Amino acid sequence: MIRGVLEMGAAGFLPKTASPEIMMGALRIVLSGGVYVPAQAIASGSEMVLDRLTERQRAVLRLALKGMPNKLIGRELGLSEGTVKSHLSAAFRTMDVRNRTEALYAIAKSGARI
Repeated sequence: MIRGVLEMGAAGFLPKTASPEIMMGALRIVLSGGVYVPAQAIASGSEMVLDRLTERQRAVLRLALKGMPNKLIGRELGLSEGTVKSHLSAAFRTMDVRNRTEALYAIAKSGARI
């Protein structure tokens, strides 16, 4: 179901059992341009091409998938915005995806943890 809504262009998926706090957090992520998917949809056990990502690429991707913009990711990790973009581009190439939404979908589909 999550896969279907993301493919149709949804900015995320929120189960009806989500608490008001989770709903507000998801709304903030979506309004800031991010994509929200519940942690349980991403946090299974299998690995995929994520094994081929560097630790820095994983850290940047992890924050990007939480909905953080590149500028804030850079501040958080002590990187320039250009370096953040480079790490994201490299991670997307490795994962064979084009953007954050496709990366999130690929991770959720595989059940991998990042």
